[in-house]
Amino acid sequence: MLSIRLQEPGVYAACDGEEVLGLCRFEAREAVTVVRALEMRAPEDREMLDGLLRAVLFHGLRLGRPSYRLEEGAAAPCREALRALGIAESGEVESLPRNCRED
Repeated sequence: MLSIRLQEPGVYAACDGEEVLGLCRFEAREAVTVVRALEMRAPEDREMLDGLLRAVLFHGLRLGRPSYRLEEGAAAPCREALRALGIAESGEVESLPRNCRED
C-alpha cells in the first residue's frame, strides 16, 4: 500500500510497503520551506511527485511557512513533470493548483 510520511526530520518518503519510491529532502528557512532534493525512482511519475511535494509543502504550511522554493538541483530532474502539474519552482503554498493538469 502506498504511503507518504515523514521518515525523519527534513525527509518525507513515498513508500509502497517497505520499498522507497521517492524522497524529498527539505529544510525551513524563515517563512519558506526549501526543497533541497527530490529523489524519485521514476521522475516522470507526476502523481507520486505531486503527492510527495504537497505532503512536504503542507507540512511546512502547518508550521507557519506559507512560501516554498525548490533549489535548482532539486527541480532539475523533475522539471518536465513539475511543468505538466502546473507547479512553479517557487511561490506560495496556497497558490498551488488544486488539481493535476493533463497535457
